[in-house]
Amino acid sequence: MGLQDITRPVRHHLDAVETVMKTYLLDTNTDFVKKMALHAVKKPGKRVRAALILLSYFACCDEMDIDPEESLENAVEFAAAVECIHLASLMHDDIIDESDTRRGQAALHAKFGTNGAMIMAVYIYAISLKFIERVGNFEILGLISDTVKHLCEGELQQMDQRDSLNMTLDSYFETIEGKTAVLFAASTFGGALIAGAHDPLAQSFKLFGRELGLIFQITDDYLDLFGSALDLGKTPGQDIISGEFTLPFHYLMESIPTTEQRALVALIRSGEAKAAQKKIRELLTPGVKTKSKATIETHMKNAEGFLTGLKDSPYKRALLEINALITKRCF
Repeated sequence: MGLQDITRPVRHHLDAVETVMKTYLLDTNTDFVKKMALHAVKKPGKRVRAALILLSYFACCDEMDIDPEESLENAVEFAAAVECIHLASLMHDDIIDESDTRRGQAALHAKFGTNGAMIMAVYIYAISLKFIERVGNFEILGLISDTVKHLCEGELQQMDQRDSLNMTLDSYFETIEGKTAVLFAASTFGGALIAGAHDPLAQSFKLFGRELGLIFQITDDYLDLFGSALDLGKTPGQDIISGEFTLPFHYLMESIPTTEQRALVALIRSGEAKAAQKKIRELLTPGVKTKSKATIETHMKNAEGFLTGLKDSPYKRALLEINALITKRCF
């Protein structure tokens, strides 16, 4: 079952998110801005975070026996805000990573220039604030402010530690929490808050989202090392070669003697990408894959545990199915 099937219970509302995003992003009298906005929304992505918001919102309404129509418009506006933040962050990521493509088309900076893409990303952040204003909830405003702050901290931490191929696991998890998990947690937590949930129910959704975000990033790291070039659309090991520390790479380094660790790091830093990728493949052992999968499975079970006490509903089942779908990429 794919994401389209899983998110069927909120498909109509996801369409509403898409509509309201396009309406606001294209609401400009400046032709250049409109051109960039049209390019940005041409390939919209899977809208995973919007789906998490809406599913969490409906699951909480079911749990508390609340009419979901009461705050549904706010849930849609919040979903649009989070998707705008994600879109803007991708534009900045592409500039930082010097990636010229995004979702099968030219990245915004490759088509319109770096300066234009940087300003357009800030423009989209401003649109997200407009959506938050329409929600009219100071707790949601605080959540979004903290989330964007943590996103920036995570990205800056990764930049600072790029080429630091002997990072600790604690630092790795801190980085991926900031760059990925925090927006997932904000999505599920925000959906719960808009439904009117309080702790411990709201916290359960927040922690579910956090675990989901960690799984999302770890599976990406796993596939970078063990995925096929055809599935990835790039050569496996590319993230490591570009200086990113990943969980599977940590387990790889653990599995080889210190002398080989030093030699591998030196080869990666030499810029000899093909030689480094070949060496990584030679050093990989089944134990590296097994340990990586075990870590992913642990976080999957953690995520499931946070929703265990909820009453059964199509929305709860969909959240658990998304958890399983992300994990399944590695199994």
